Amino acid sequence: MAIDQDKISKLQDWIDIGWIQVDFRPIKQILLSYSFKWMWTFARYLTDKVTDTLKSLDAFLKRTEPHIEGITGEERDTGFFMSMMRLFNESLSLNHYPELVTVSENVDDDWLDLLSFAERLNQLKDEIDVSDVYMRDCLLQNAYVRIKKFTKQVKSLQQEAKDLKELQELLEATIVDFATLNECQSTVRNLTLMWQAVEVIRKQQNGWKMQPWQVIDTAQLVQSTEEQLSLIKSLSRKVQGWDVYTGTMESVNVIQLTLPLIKDLLNPAMRTRHWKQLVRDTGGQLRVTPGTLRQMTLGDLLTLGLQKHTEHVKSIVERAVKDATVEGGLKNCEEVWMSRIFELCTHSTVTWENESTQILLLTNSNAIFEDLEHHQLALEAMKRNSEAGPFADEVGKWQRRLQVIEATLHRWLEVQEKWFQLEGVSF
Repeated sequence: MAIDQDKISKLQDWIDIGWIQVDFRPIKQILLSYSFKWMWTFARYLTDKVTDTLKSLDAFLKRTEPHIEGITGEERDTGFFMSMMRLFNESLSLNHYPELVTVSENVDDDWLDLLSFAERLNQLKDEIDVSDVYMRDCLLQNAYVRIKKFTKQVKSLQQEAKDLKELQELLEATIVDFATLNECQSTVRNLTLMWQAVEVIRKQQNGWKMQPWQVIDTAQLVQSTEEQLSLIKSLSRKVQGWDVYTGTMESVNVIQLTLPLIKDLLNPAMRTRHWKQLVRDTGGQLRVTPGTLRQMTLGDLLTLGLQKHTEHVKSIVERAVKDATVEGGLKNCEEVWMSRIFELCTHSTVTWENESTQILLLTNSNAIFEDLEHHQLALEAMKRNSEAGPFADEVGKWQRRLQVIEATLHRWLEVQEKWFQLEGVSF
């Protein structure tokens, strides 16, 4: 406006146009008067505008002063930031500060980006935490599908996080806990390693379970299970609380604890009756016959849970050994006495009513009585020590048989002795 006034003042007072002389002084006076009028009008407007703005700013400062004085510089929570943004937006509602409005809008957009990222990050963490991928019952294929999905999501968030970390530092507020993203990445990596180990171990164990239990190389399996345990223990300590880790460790330990029992069960003294007793003691559902015992695999044996009944297994095997001893003793007794030959010798020849008859006498009776005493003592020991078990009836039967043999021999020798005494009188 001042520049325009200078231009008007510098105009010529007189201008000659041909033969006419024009006086511009009245027009200059009028233009200067209007210019001064508009200058003061704009000046008064600006003065009023600045006054109103200052009053508004003063009112804003009075409202925000308690909050500003309470700022320590350590605030990082979302509630504090939002309260300050509400005050800031309130001061800008009349558009007195268009530059600040633009800044506010940009800050709001950045804030929303961070909030959105934080929400998606927390959703991913919750999804990982509640997934069944930690459970031993999760199928291997399903576990890999979920892990692949989690890996893709983590990589996507990591790409976004690169710019958002700098943005959060500029805002000086903790809106996103980026440590959560690192935690998700670590969890997904541990899940991958865990299920890779599970795949290897399950594949090996499934192969073992298909093998007939009687031909298993227990020494080789012991070495293989040790390698499996080393593989599991090499994983991060963070996985030790997972159900899939516990289940895998249990599956390896079950086989390790069962292998020594397999060596015991391979004892040739084990009979079908002993296996039936074993199944009853362990609460198994296995149908025991000579055929099923020959066809039984390691997997069938593991279903009995023998590792939980170690004492029962050892007791039954010991019983089988004792039964074998009793059975051997009874067999020996039967072989001896069923094939026993009583030696007879000719003592004399007697003629009676024109018929000659040889008189035969029992010889070597001492050896017979020694065998009788030996087997009777053995049978009595079996019965007294409760080792007979299922052979108790057989033991009793042979005790009675030997008693009959002994009584018969005594009567035989008694008659034979009396015959000697009466021989001279009768003949």
